[in-house]
Amino acid sequence: MKAWEREEESHFSVMADFVGLADIDSDRKRALAEELARYMRVRLAKGNWLPSEITQLHSDWYREFYKILGVADPYLQLKKQLAVRASEILAEVAPCSFREAAVASIYGNRMDLGTGQAIAADGSLSLDLGDFQELGGEDLFIDDLEELQSQIASAQSILLLVDNCGEILFDRVLVDWMRRINSHGLITVAAKSAPMINDATFDDLKSAGFHDSLRLISTGTNSFGVPLDEASPEFLDAYQKADLVIAKGQAHLEFWVGFSEQKLFHLACTKFPVRANRIGLIPAGVSIALSSRRYAEDKSTYLPSPGVHSRE
Repeated sequence: MKAWEREEESHFSVMADFVGLADIDSDRKRALAEELARYMRVRLAKGNWLPSEITQLHSDWYREFYKILGVADPYLQLKKQLAVRASEILAEVAPCSFREAAVASIYGNRMDLGTGQAIAADGSLSLDLGDFQELGGEDLFIDDLEELQSQIASAQSILLLVDNCGEILFDRVLVDWMRRINSHGLITVAAKSAPMINDATFDDLKSAGFHDSLRLISTGTNSFGVPLDEASPEFLDAYQKADLVIAKGQAHLEFWVGFSEQKLFHLACTKFPVRANRIGLIPAGVSIALSSRRYAEDKSTYLPSPGVHSRE
Protein backbone atom coordinates (compact mmCIF):
# COMPACT_ATOMS: atom_id res chain seq x y z
CA MET A 1 0.00 0.00 0.00
CA LYS A 2 1.35 3.42 -0.94
CA ALA A 3 1.99 5.98 1.78
CA TRP A 4 -0.08 8.62 0.01
CA GLU A 5 -3.13 6.32 -0.03
CA ARG A 6 -3.65 6.96 3.67
CA GLU A 7 -4.81 10.31 5.04
CA GLU A 8 -1.81 12.42 6.07
CA GLU A 9 -3.05 13.02 9.60
CA SER A 10 -3.28 9.28 10.26
CA HIS A 11 0.53 9.12 10.09
CA PHE A 12 0.77 11.69 12.88
CA SER A 13 -1.91 9.93 14.90
CA VAL A 14 0.03 6.67 14.80
CA MET A 15 3.25 8.38 15.83
CA ALA A 16 1.53 10.25 18.67
CA ASP A 17 0.27 6.95 20.08
CA PHE A 18 3.69 5.39 19.59
CA VAL A 19 5.45 8.07 21.62
CA GLY A 20 2.63 8.46 24.13
CA LEU A 21 2.76 4.83 25.26
CA ALA A 22 6.54 4.65 25.68
CA ASP A 23 7.82 4.03 29.19
CA ILE A 24 9.70 7.34 29.54
CA ASP A 25 9.18 10.47 31.62
CA SER A 26 6.57 12.98 30.48
CA ASP A 27 8.99 15.85 29.71
CA ARG A 28 11.13 13.69 27.47
CA LYS A 29 8.01 12.25 25.87
CA ARG A 30 6.71 15.72 25.01
CA ALA A 31 10.05 16.83 23.56
CA LEU A 32 10.33 13.69 21.45
CA ALA A 33 6.77 14.04 20.18
CA GLU A 34 7.44 17.63 19.08
CA GLU A 35 10.73 16.74 17.39
CA LEU A 36 9.31 13.73 15.57
CA ALA A 37 6.28 15.69 14.40
CA ARG A 38 8.63 18.33 12.95
CA TYR A 39 10.79 15.65 11.34
CA MET A 40 7.75 13.94 9.82
CA ARG A 41 6.24 17.14 8.45
CA VAL A 42 9.52 18.04 6.78
CA ARG A 43 9.70 14.61 5.18
CA LEU A 44 6.12 14.83 3.97
CA ALA A 45 6.82 18.27 2.51
CA LYS A 46 9.84 16.79 0.68
CA GLY A 47 7.85 13.95 -0.83
CA ASN A 48 10.48 13.35 -3.47
CA TRP A 49 12.62 11.51 -0.91
CA LEU A 50 9.80 9.88 1.03
CA PRO A 51 9.51 6.06 0.92
CA SER A 52 6.44 5.33 -1.18
CA GLU A 53 5.50 2.15 0.69
CA ILE A 54 3.63 2.85 3.90
CA THR A 55 5.33 0.00 5.79
CA GLN A 56 8.78 1.37 4.92
CA LEU A 57 7.69 4.91 5.81
CA HIS A 58 6.54 3.94 9.28
CA SER A 59 9.50 1.62 9.86
CA ASP A 60 11.87 4.52 9.10
CA TRP A 61 10.03 6.89 11.44
CA TYR A 62 9.82 4.42 14.31
CA ARG A 63 13.47 3.49 13.97
CA GLU A 64 14.30 7.17 14.23
CA PHE A 65 12.36 7.23 17.49
CA TYR A 66 14.29 4.26 18.89
CA LYS A 67 17.58 5.85 17.82
CA ILE A 68 16.78 9.12 19.58
CA LEU A 69 15.44 7.39 22.67
CA GLY A 70 18.33 4.98 23.10
CA VAL A 71 16.13 2.36 24.81
CA ALA A 72 15.98 -1.12 23.33
CA ASP A 73 12.35 -1.85 24.28
CA PRO A 74 10.35 1.09 25.70
CA TYR A 75 7.14 -1.00 25.64
CA LEU A 76 8.38 -4.00 27.59
CA GLN A 77 6.02 -3.57 30.54
CA LEU A 78 3.00 -3.02 28.29
CA LYS A 79 3.91 -6.15 26.32
CA LYS A 80 3.93 -8.12 29.55
CA GLN A 81 0.51 -6.72 30.47
CA LEU A 82 -0.89 -7.74 27.09
CA ALA A 83 0.40 -11.29 27.58
CA VAL A 84 -1.24 -11.46 31.00
CA ARG A 85 -4.56 -10.19 29.60
CA ALA A 86 -4.45 -12.73 26.77
CA SER A 87 -3.76 -15.53 29.26
CA GLU A 88 -6.69 -14.41 31.42
CA ILE A 89 -9.05 -14.46 28.45
CA LEU A 90 -7.85 -17.84 27.21
CA ALA A 91 -8.40 -19.29 30.67
CA GLU A 92 -12.12 -18.56 30.16
CA VAL A 93 -12.46 -19.05 26.39
CA ALA A 94 -12.05 -22.39 24.65
CA PRO A 95 -12.61 -22.24 20.88
CA CYS A 96 -14.63 -25.29 19.80
CA SER A 97 -13.80 -25.24 16.09
CA PHE A 98 -11.23 -24.01 13.62
CA ARG A 99 -13.49 -21.06 12.80
CA GLU A 100 -13.77 -20.03 16.46
CA ALA A 101 -10.01 -20.30 16.89
CA ALA A 102 -9.42 -18.19 13.78
CA VAL A 103 -11.90 -15.51 14.89
CA ALA A 104 -10.28 -15.42 18.35
CA SER A 105 -6.91 -14.95 16.64
CA ILE A 106 -8.39 -12.09 14.59
CA TYR A 107 -9.86 -10.47 17.72
CA GLY A 108 -6.45 -10.79 19.37
CA ASN A 109 -5.09 -8.53 16.62
CA ARG A 110 -6.70 -5.62 18.50
CA MET A 111 -3.74 -5.82 20.89
CA ASP A 112 -1.90 -3.18 18.89
CA LEU A 113 -0.13 -0.43 20.81
CA GLY A 114 0.79 1.33 17.57
CA THR A 115 -2.75 2.63 17.10
CA GLY A 116 -3.77 3.10 20.73
CA GLN A 117 -6.64 0.62 20.36
CA ALA A 118 -5.17 -1.74 22.95
CA ILE A 119 -5.36 0.97 25.63
CA ALA A 120 -8.63 2.42 26.92
CA ALA A 121 -9.11 6.11 27.76
CA ASP A 122 -8.34 5.44 31.44
CA GLY A 123 -5.03 3.79 30.57
CA SER A 124 -6.24 0.21 31.10
CA LEU A 125 -6.06 -2.55 28.51
CA SER A 126 -9.18 -2.34 26.36
CA LEU A 127 -9.52 -5.97 25.26
CA ASP A 128 -11.69 -8.02 27.64
CA LEU A 129 -13.49 -11.32 27.91
CA GLY A 130 -16.73 -9.91 26.51
CA ASP A 131 -15.07 -9.43 23.12
CA PHE A 132 -14.77 -13.22 22.78
CA GLN A 133 -18.30 -14.34 23.67
CA GLU A 134 -19.67 -14.75 20.13
CA LEU A 135 -16.81 -16.34 18.26
CA GLY A 136 -18.94 -18.76 16.27
CA GLY A 137 -21.46 -16.16 15.14
CA GLU A 138 -19.07 -13.38 14.12
CA ASP A 139 -19.76 -11.84 10.73
CA LEU A 140 -16.44 -10.87 9.16
CA PHE A 141 -16.28 -7.98 6.70
CA ILE A 142 -14.38 -10.30 4.36
CA ASP A 143 -14.73 -13.99 5.16
CA ASP A 144 -12.46 -16.45 3.36
CA LEU A 145 -12.11 -18.80 6.34
CA GLU A 146 -13.62 -21.81 4.58
CA GLU A 147 -11.05 -21.49 1.81
CA LEU A 148 -8.28 -21.07 4.38
CA GLN A 149 -9.36 -24.20 6.27
CA SER A 150 -9.40 -26.18 3.03
CA GLN A 151 -5.92 -25.06 2.10
CA ILE A 152 -4.56 -25.80 5.57
CA ALA A 153 -5.82 -29.38 5.21
CA SER A 154 -3.84 -29.99 2.03
CA ALA A 155 -0.74 -27.86 2.65
CA GLN A 156 2.68 -29.48 2.84
CA SER A 157 4.30 -26.39 4.36
CA ILE A 158 2.58 -23.50 6.18
CA LEU A 159 4.21 -20.23 7.24
CA LEU A 160 2.51 -18.09 9.91
CA LEU A 161 3.64 -14.45 10.23
CA VAL A 162 2.59 -13.24 13.67
CA ASP A 163 1.94 -9.68 14.77
CA ASN A 164 1.63 -8.56 18.40
CA CYS A 165 2.61 -9.76 21.86
CA GLY A 166 -0.42 -11.06 23.72
CA GLU A 167 -2.03 -11.77 20.36
CA ILE A 168 0.44 -14.59 19.75
CA LEU A 169 -1.20 -16.60 22.54
CA PHE A 170 -4.39 -16.66 20.47
CA ASP A 171 -2.25 -17.60 17.44
CA ARG A 172 -0.91 -20.52 19.46
CA VAL A 173 -4.48 -21.81 19.89
CA LEU A 174 -5.10 -21.31 16.16
CA VAL A 175 -1.99 -23.37 15.37
CA ASP A 176 -3.28 -26.16 17.62
CA TRP A 177 -6.45 -26.27 15.51
CA MET A 178 -4.39 -26.18 12.34
CA ARG A 179 -2.62 -29.30 13.63
CA ARG A 180 -5.99 -31.01 14.08
CA ILE A 181 -6.80 -30.30 10.45
CA ASN A 182 -3.35 -31.19 9.15
CA SER A 183 -1.15 -33.39 11.33
CA HIS A 184 1.60 -33.97 8.76
CA GLY A 185 2.48 -30.57 7.25
CA LEU A 186 5.43 -28.47 8.39
CA ILE A 187 4.28 -25.36 10.27
CA THR A 188 6.76 -22.49 10.61
CA VAL A 189 6.04 -19.45 12.78
CA ALA A 190 7.98 -16.24 12.06
CA ALA A 191 8.36 -13.12 14.20
CA LYS A 192 10.50 -9.99 14.14
CA SER A 193 14.19 -10.06 14.98
CA ALA A 194 14.07 -7.11 17.38
CA PRO A 195 11.48 -4.94 19.17
CA MET A 196 9.14 -2.69 17.20
CA ILE A 197 6.32 -1.26 19.34
CA ASN A 198 4.64 -4.38 20.81
CA ASP A 199 5.22 -6.63 17.81
CA ALA A 200 6.29 -10.13 18.78
CA THR A 201 9.96 -11.01 18.41
CA PHE A 202 11.62 -14.38 17.95
CA ASP A 203 12.44 -14.38 21.67
CA ASP A 204 8.76 -13.72 22.46
CA LEU A 205 7.80 -16.76 20.37
CA LYS A 206 10.17 -18.97 22.31
CA SER A 207 8.56 -17.96 25.62
CA ALA A 208 4.93 -18.10 24.41
CA GLY A 209 4.50 -21.87 24.69
CA PHE A 210 4.24 -22.88 21.05
CA HIS A 211 4.35 -26.65 20.56
CA ASP A 212 7.84 -28.01 20.03
CA SER A 213 6.76 -29.67 16.77
CA LEU A 214 6.73 -26.23 15.15
CA ARG A 215 9.63 -24.44 13.53
CA LEU A 216 10.16 -20.98 15.04
CA ILE A 217 12.21 -18.44 13.07
CA SER A 218 13.07 -14.75 12.88
CA THR A 219 12.22 -12.68 9.83
CA GLY A 220 15.65 -11.06 10.18
CA THR A 221 14.17 -7.57 10.49
CA ASN A 222 12.03 -5.43 12.78
CA SER A 223 10.44 -3.70 9.81
CA PHE A 224 6.71 -3.65 9.18
CA GLY A 225 6.32 -6.22 6.45
CA VAL A 226 9.40 -8.19 5.42
CA PRO A 227 11.42 -6.19 2.86
CA LEU A 228 13.60 -8.42 0.71
CA ASP A 229 16.78 -6.48 1.40
CA GLU A 230 16.35 -7.02 5.17
CA ALA A 231 14.85 -10.50 5.36
CA SER A 232 16.97 -13.35 6.71
CA PRO A 233 17.97 -16.24 4.42
CA GLU A 234 16.07 -18.52 6.81
CA PHE A 235 12.87 -16.54 6.33
CA LEU A 236 13.26 -16.30 2.56
CA ASP A 237 13.75 -20.06 2.37
CA ALA A 238 10.66 -20.67 4.52
CA TYR A 239 8.58 -18.28 2.42
CA GLN A 240 9.70 -19.77 -0.87
CA LYS A 241 8.98 -23.33 0.25
CA ALA A 242 5.62 -22.56 1.88
CA ASP A 243 2.55 -23.31 -0.17
CA LEU A 244 0.38 -21.40 2.32
CA VAL A 245 1.27 -18.19 4.19
CA ILE A 246 -0.96 -16.77 6.94
CA ALA A 247 -0.11 -13.15 7.72
CA LYS A 248 -1.52 -11.47 10.82
CA GLY A 249 -2.28 -7.76 11.11
CA GLN A 250 -2.81 -4.67 9.00
CA ALA A 251 0.88 -3.93 8.37
CA HIS A 252 1.36 -7.31 6.71
CA LEU A 253 -1.70 -6.64 4.54
CA GLU A 254 -0.38 -3.21 3.56
CA PHE A 255 2.98 -4.76 2.70
CA TRP A 256 1.88 -7.84 0.75
CA VAL A 257 -0.87 -6.07 -1.19
CA GLY A 258 1.97 -4.56 -3.22
CA PHE A 259 2.81 -7.96 -4.67
CA SER A 260 0.97 -10.39 -6.89
CA GLU A 261 0.99 -13.41 -4.58
CA GLN A 262 -1.54 -16.23 -4.62
CA LYS A 263 -0.70 -18.10 -1.43
CA LEU A 264 -1.38 -15.59 1.36
CA PHE A 265 -4.27 -15.23 3.78
CA HIS A 266 -4.64 -12.17 6.00
CA LEU A 267 -6.25 -12.31 9.44
CA ALA A 268 -6.64 -8.83 10.90
CA CYS A 269 -8.70 -6.14 12.56
CA THR A 270 -8.19 -2.98 10.52
CA LYS A 271 -7.11 0.15 12.37
CA PHE A 272 -7.11 2.44 9.32
CA PRO A 273 -8.78 2.12 5.91
CA VAL A 274 -6.94 -0.03 3.37
CA ARG A 275 -7.28 0.64 -0.35
CA ALA A 276 -6.18 -1.80 -3.02
CA ASN A 277 -6.90 -2.43 -6.67
CA ARG A 278 -9.52 -5.15 -7.19
CA ILE A 279 -10.60 -5.01 -3.51
CA GLY A 280 -11.52 -1.34 -3.27
CA LEU A 281 -11.82 0.11 0.24
CA ILE A 282 -11.62 -1.96 3.41
CA PRO A 283 -12.81 0.43 6.14
CA ALA A 284 -11.25 0.90 9.56
CA GLY A 285 -12.55 -1.14 12.47
CA VAL A 286 -13.55 -4.34 10.66
CA SER A 287 -12.46 -7.97 11.01
CA ILE A 288 -11.21 -9.77 7.92
CA ALA A 289 -10.04 -13.17 6.73
CA LEU A 290 -8.80 -12.26 3.27
CA SER A 291 -7.27 -14.43 0.54
CA SER A 292 -4.58 -12.65 -1.47
CA ARG A 293 -6.27 -14.01 -4.59
CA ARG A 294 -8.70 -11.12 -4.13
CA TYR A 295 -6.00 -8.52 -4.78
CA ALA A 296 -3.32 -10.38 -6.77
CA GLU A 297 -2.92 -8.87 -10.21
CA ASP A 298 -0.27 -8.22 -12.84
CA LYS A 299 2.48 -7.10 -10.45
CA SER A 300 5.83 -8.51 -9.45
CA THR A 301 5.95 -11.45 -7.06
CA TYR A 302 7.84 -11.36 -3.77
CA LEU A 303 9.74 -14.57 -4.58
CA PRO A 304 9.15 -17.23 -7.22
CA SER A 305 7.60 -20.37 -5.76
CA PRO A 306 9.39 -23.65 -6.50
CA GLY A 307 7.39 -25.92 -8.78
CA VAL A 308 6.90 -28.64 -6.20
CA HIS A 309 4.89 -26.25 -4.05
CA SER A 310 3.18 -24.29 -6.82
CA ARG A 311 -0.61 -24.24 -6.73
CA GLU A 312 -0.97 -22.65 -10.17
